[in-house]
Amino acid sequence: TLDVDAVMKEITDTSQLGQRDEAFFVGQMVLVLLVAFPPFQMDLGDDDAKFGDPLFGLATMALAAVLLVQGSKNLGNSLTPFPKPRADNKLKTG
Repeated sequence: TLDVDAVMKEITDTSQLGQRDEAFFVGQMVLVLLVAFPPFQMDLGDDDAKFGDPLFGLATMALAAVLLVQGSKNLGNSLTPFPKPRADNKLKTG
């Protein structure tokens, strides 16, 4: 199981600031926010929503949720938002 308190402590710990490649984490969050809240709207030329568009969107979100939950279960306490692994965990493969 995931120890949320340990992950939050690691994220808020400033003693190793810059040593865990936080720039990648911040860059990912900026990209996620730009996708979620785009600064401009693209005109795709077709204003009619097709029947399958909402279904495809919902199916994609459901798949993302399943992958997120399964990944969190599989990684357990090895889960970290930073590129470098946590000091007290080992690489899990297979």
